[in-house]
Amino acid sequence: MPGAAIPLLPGYSNPQAPPGDRTFYKGQTLNFQKGYANVIEGDLLPVVGEVRPCCRGASAAAACADAQPSSSAPRVPQWLENDRQVLRWMGYFTESVPQSPAEDFRVRRVEVRYYLEDDTVDVAEPKQLNSGLPQGALMKRHSAKLRPADLAVGAAAVIYGHKIHVVDADAFTRAWLVARGTPVADPEPYPEGTIEARARRRREAAAAAPKPARLATGQAGPKGNLREFLEADKKVLRFYCVWDDRSALYGDRRPYRLHAFPDGGIEILETRDANSGRDPFPVFLRRALLPKNPATAAGGVLERSACYGPSDLRMGATVSVYGRDFLIVDCDDFTRKWLLEDQGCTAAEAAPLDVTEHIPQPAPRPLPPYNGFGSLEDSAQSCRSLIPQPPRRDFVKLMNLDKIVLRFGCRMIGGGATEADQGRRFVLSYFMADDTMSVFEPPVRNSGIVGGKFLERRPVYAPGGKGVLVTDRDLFVGERLTIAQRVFQLTEADDFTMQYMENSRWRYPHADWEAALASARSQLAGHSEELRGTVVSADPDATGALGAPALAAALAAAGAELSAHQSLALHRRLAAGDGSGGSVPVEALLHALLDA
Repeated sequence: MPGAAIPLLPGYSNPQAPPGDRTFYKGQTLNFQKGYANVIEGDLLPVVGEVRPCCRGASAAAACADAQPSSSAPRVPQWLENDRQVLRWMGYFTESVPQSPAEDFRVRRVEVRYYLEDDTVDVAEPKQLNSGLPQGALMKRHSAKLRPADLAVGAAAVIYGHKIHVVDADAFTRAWLVARGTPVADPEPYPEGTIEARARRRREAAAAAPKPARLATGQAGPKGNLREFLEADKKVLRFYCVWDDRSALYGDRRPYRLHAFPDGGIEILETRDANSGRDPFPVFLRRALLPKNPATAAGGVLERSACYGPSDLRMGATVSVYGRDFLIVDCDDFTRKWLLEDQGCTAAEAAPLDVTEHIPQPAPRPLPPYNGFGSLEDSAQSCRSLIPQPPRRDFVKLMNLDKIVLRFGCRMIGGGATEADQGRRFVLSYFMADDTMSVFEPPVRNSGIVGGKFLERRPVYAPGGKGVLVTDRDLFVGERLTIAQRVFQLTEADDFTMQYMENSRWRYPHADWEAALASARSQLAGHSEELRGTVVSADPDATGALGAPALAAALAAAGAELSAHQSLALHRRLAAGDGSGGSVPVEALLHALLDA
């Protein structure tokens, strides 16, 4: 049917139809912002053209034209425009204090803050030192029936039954109100409560009072007026002193701390040491005036000039505390700065005194001679304690030096050895991990001597029965050792041993080739011709190079007294190549010894 309206039933709607008949817009006017329920103002609704009820005869174009967005710009929301903007007024309210003889009312100072972003208010009371009142937030921030116009300077605002008189506003609040045409009155003073008035009168009387000429015995008071006393409060001079009471029975030399206060009082505290064997008694002298002569305190009145003051406290000064002499030896940094700047002391006069006494070490108790039963370590533990403990081992040394073994070639030269034993060759191994030693004889065919293990691995002690252990520092080429009542001479060392000892020259002085070269130069100074002759005679084949034995023989013939290990270390350094062996060129030897 042409011109007939389509009923608004499901399935009869036409998606191509103009929106005029299908727009049933219903705006949202309530929402939550920052936890508060708010009503959206009409001008904050989406700015669209008002969709007027369309009559059925209206055209779709006209309906669409009315629904176009408005050309006016949207307004910034209040919470965004006034973000972090707070108006602050200062005021007070009076609080009655019943049944109190000291005061009948109390003035409570408060701050009223108005938050422009969401029109909320809170009231807080600034905390005062030692007020004795629970101060802080009096009213939490919430939406109250209060507007900036209700908080005028000089007027009173009633908030939940409390009448708050506004006396001032901060600069931002004044500028904000003036910009909106609201005049702001001048600030008013806070009223004075009973307690505050009494404290003010007491301060004025103390400031105007003359300086006290006398103080009661044992009572420390302000030296000047109260203002000077309060300014010097918490500035304490701290000295460290010593009281030597060893002249008395069971006396001791004990440390103390001396505190000098601005009011002239002196306090002495005991410095408790750990494991001192004394009961804690921290306060030796309570804070009071300390007379220089205790006899002057018998009358009950002390003159300030007769008592110790800051000018009497110096490094090395002696303070007499009722017959006990305390020697000042040190002070803290603040006191030292005060001595240098205020008292004119020099750095030497303000330096701490060294009063440490040398405590003689007890003489070591010698061990009895070793009787041969068990090991020497076990026997020593039996002599040191009634309940012997097993000997302690150095586990750090065991882990770090586990695979370090120094090997030397040696030969038997005496010590009860028979003629057949003379010249027998051995290998001496020294184990750095536990300072033990073993001796092994390589088998030699047709020698008539069965080789093998000569000495089981164990510690070796020097002869004499004093229990002196033979260590790695006693081992170097050319040294003689007595092992199992046999004398061995070290004749050589393997390359690892030489390299290890040369890398640790601070521990093995015989392996220091620089010290050996310097010693040879000093001994051969002025004997260049003798040195050249001995070097030439040590090289009969005229090869132009010397081996290790020839070098040692040439230096000994020239008059340089070096150990065999020093000659070997010098040869290794001067030898051709990388220093691992070979021969030393004669020119290089003469250049090193003569051209210093």
